[in-house]
Amino acid sequence: MNSVDIRRVSTTIVRPASYIDEPTGNHWRIDLNPWDLLFLRTTYMQKGLLFGKQQEQGTNDECIIINDKISHLKTSLSHTLDHFFPLAGRLVIEKHQDDNTISVYIDCNFEGVEFIHATADISVEDIVSPTYVPQSLINPLFTFDRVPSYEGQSHTLLSVQVTELRDGAVFIGCSANHSVCDGTSFWHFINSWSEIARSTDYDTSFTPPVFKRRTLVVVLLMNSRTKVIPPLPETFFGNSISWGFETLKEGELLEKGFGFMASLLKEVVTSHNVEKTRSLLESWIEKPLIPGPGDANTGIFSNIFMARSSQWFNMYGNDFGWGRPISVKTGMNGKSYGITTVSPGPVEGSVDIEICLPMEVFKAMENDAEFIEAFSASLGASEV
Repeated sequence: MNSVDIRRVSTTIVRPASYIDEPTGNHWRIDLNPWDLLFLRTTYMQKGLLFGKQQEQGTNDECIIINDKISHLKTSLSHTLDHFFPLAGRLVIEKHQDDNTISVYIDCNFEGVEFIHATADISVEDIVSPTYVPQSLINPLFTFDRVPSYEGQSHTLLSVQVTELRDGAVFIGCSANHSVCDGTSFWHFINSWSEIARSTDYDTSFTPPVFKRRTLVVVLLMNSRTKVIPPLPETFFGNSISWGFETLKEGELLEKGFGFMASLLKEVVTSHNVEKTRSLLESWIEKPLIPGPGDANTGIFSNIFMARSSQWFNMYGNDFGWGRPISVKTGMNGKSYGITTVSPGPVEGSVDIEICLPMEVFKAMENDAEFIEAFSASLGASEV
């Protein structure tokens, strides 16, 4: 199966539970910092959790079961937005005629997030069993496909699509504006939502997010929360990502092996200190560049192998009261030739690696005995 038809059952706007209409329009304003602005032309992040069929005790009516789940998810999401209220706002891009500059900020106006209930004629097996999972099967499980973050002026900053599959399984697909948060912040929100959903009174003791921005003086994306002075709290909600580059000549990796590349990446990480982070931001402020999804085709980001996400994110701990997810998937947004997504695996201590390449490349790799031998040997020597 290479594609799937989605039927939308309902679309709802969910606001924070404590929302009170404010006719004065006096909302909290959060100005974006250079880290946030860097992702204005980047597409919405898309992360999804697949849950197996859950049978509620005392009922065999599947319609009642799913409707109860949908209602519970909406209510718990509403209470979660009390803590993550910027996600219920909108982006504002403001032009200043006096000095010919532009500022971008989050207007925390409580307009709400999009919540979609949908059905799909696919099963868990269609998603987790194939050797190569076609992206066309996963894409319809998310919203805001290929939508850039600057569209957060008119689009919700967060969209949730809950899709019930034909075998009773449920897929929760979340799309978040990348100028508003990074992967660490995104998973903090999802972790908090699942924790609130499990509580009896929609109240928990989780560490709340911190929204206050500070103006800061092979591609590897790194969490820079500890790389500024004073360090940002781990619960900082926004973007705090630094990037490191390493250049390899054609054939050099094949000649010197995976150990050589690992040593280069380690050097990139260890050399990325406070001074390096400050220097990167200062150079960006002097000569800002806001890359977009099409820049890989224009030469700005050509011939790049990029690693994203992290095996340290708590993805499989998201229990909404139905047990742990059985799989974690990402949407098409942010993917291009050579993009590699590293995530924790379903078994504790394991790592999932998702690589985006054309099917013919995968087939060629599979039929290359030398590659398969080297790949199998590297897996055998690994602990993941």
